[in-house]
Amino acid sequence: MKRTILISLLIAVVGVLTAQVNLGVNYYLLGDYTAAKAYFEKNMNTNPSEANYYLGEIAFKEGDIAAAKTYYETGATLDSSNPYNQIGLLKLQIKGGDAKAIEKGFATIQKTDKKNVDVAVAIARAYLDNKKFEDARKQTEAALKINKKAPQICILKGDIIRAEGDNTKLGDAAAQYEMSNTYDPNYALGYVKSAQIYETINPPLALDLLKKCTETNPDYLIAYREIGTMYIDRGNYNLGIDAYKKFFSGNAYTTNDLEKMARAYFSRAYFSKDATAEQKSADYAEAQKWVDKGLSANPNHYVLNRYNMYIAAEEKNIESGLQAAKKFFSIPSPNNIPYLPSDYGHYAQLLLGDNQTEQAFAEFDKGIAVDTTKFTDVKTRSEVVKLRISTIQDAFKTATENKDFVLAAEYQEKYMAATNSYEANDYVNLWQNYYSVGNSDSTAIANMRLSDRVLNKIAATPAAKDEINADQTQETFKKYLKQYYLSKADVAVDNIIRLMPDGYTGYRLKAITQHIMNDKIEDGAAKPYYEQMVEKIFAANPDGNISDTGKKMLLEAYNYLCYHYYSVNNRDQSIEYGNKALEIDPNSANAKKILDYYAKNKK
Repeated sequence: MKRTILISLLIAVVGVLTAQVNLGVNYYLLGDYTAAKAYFEKNMNTNPSEANYYLGEIAFKEGDIAAAKTYYETGATLDSSNPYNQIGLLKLQIKGGDAKAIEKGFATIQKTDKKNVDVAVAIARAYLDNKKFEDARKQTEAALKINKKAPQICILKGDIIRAEGDNTKLGDAAAQYEMSNTYDPNYALGYVKSAQIYETINPPLALDLLKKCTETNPDYLIAYREIGTMYIDRGNYNLGIDAYKKFFSGNAYTTNDLEKMARAYFSRAYFSKDATAEQKSADYAEAQKWVDKGLSANPNHYVLNRYNMYIAAEEKNIESGLQAAKKFFSIPSPNNIPYLPSDYGHYAQLLLGDNQTEQAFAEFDKGIAVDTTKFTDVKTRSEVVKLRISTIQDAFKTATENKDFVLAAEYQEKYMAATNSYEANDYVNLWQNYYSVGNSDSTAIANMRLSDRVLNKIAATPAAKDEINADQTQETFKKYLKQYYLSKADVAVDNIIRLMPDGYTGYRLKAITQHIMNDKIEDGAAKPYYEQMVEKIFAANPDGNISDTGKKMLLEAYNYLCYHYYSVNNRDQSIEYGNKALEIDPNSANAKKILDYYAKNKK
């Protein structure tokens, strides 16, 4: 069940390392403001006026107007001849300011460099960022008069279309981005901007555009980053890792990129069905290297701390894993997004490794209880739903392995409700757990007697609970336990019969359940169901060619019927079924014993 369902949910906080020429501007225009900010802060000394302008732009995008103003003012002070910070300061006045005065101010700035299309584009973006779309288009026309084939104007046009928010016009935006490459086949940004749109609606085309970008611009490493991200997000970890290695060759990366490499190696191990234990361990070790590298730069990185816990859980490094879990859960979730079901699930694995079984199930329950509606993105919410189901399955498996059939039954119920899966096999699993609880031995009953969880289930009324508590032995508790769980087992069997009316399984399980609910053989509680089971087996095999499993089921039925008729003194029927049992198994002890009795006590 575990699919590549963690991929889009691991939200990263970006740290800072080194960069390359124009990388910051490209990140900014691609909408990766955290990476752009990292670049300009690191490279402040290279071109401080430009750095302050873009840091102001980023602050404006993030809604911090006061910070934006400070950056623009600082940039203008550092280089009064640089027009961009002046544009930034006017940009702050667009909302609520004198429109004519602002337009005049922009015109004055443009006059200082009439032929500079980048200045015209920056002015248009000032209007665009204030959602003044008509003014942005008007300024775009002015830019076109300077150079109608400037690729950056095509990017601007596409950004205006996207900013207006009409998803039906995304194709128009993509067409503008692609036009930039018609004017300049080497204009790398156009390929990447186009790919951003096609990434979700036409992934193969997006990859083709990015690959074309690397062909025309082999040193434009951002394209390899985008290729790597696309592959990793879609579960193609080998190609994702290869692409990211090329990106890292430029030694210009952020903590976000380190996280993606950790994700790729972790996921390749975690989701692989064919990898050997050694291969998985090697990938986890490689993932840990990237985690450690990222945490050395940002110890409180949310996602890297998550992976630190996950890797330890998968590698069964219990002591270090528990420490990693403590650290992870101490870090506030970005944007107050809830923890993932798998966060609790991996913590539960670590607690199980430390023999904290009760606490482990409490963590599983937290994961199962995650409110999926708190995830606003539809795709993300869908993935969280899958993670929740996977956590239920892990909890069910653990409960089964621990022979805690009460919990196993609860998790099976939750799985069926979560998946809306009510197939016969689901009810068979449910029956198995109900029956196992109802047929528990004295040791298991003694343990369950200590559980308020079980007591609250089986005692439907205060009077029932008082009756159980008043009995210092296990007998009253056992009575209520059997009554509650065997009744539920009986209902589960009825559903199996309803879903598989021509199969024998439901009738056999019904017979077993009825017999344990009333084990007085003379009452024959299981009799009608064993008889129906026999009918179904022969109906399914009219040629008499019955499988070994079928014969085993017939033997079980014949022995029961033989003994039942013996107990009610129906000699003929008992002998008949005894002989049928011996035909299948000449060494059937019960049948032989009864037939020997009749042989010695003839009529």
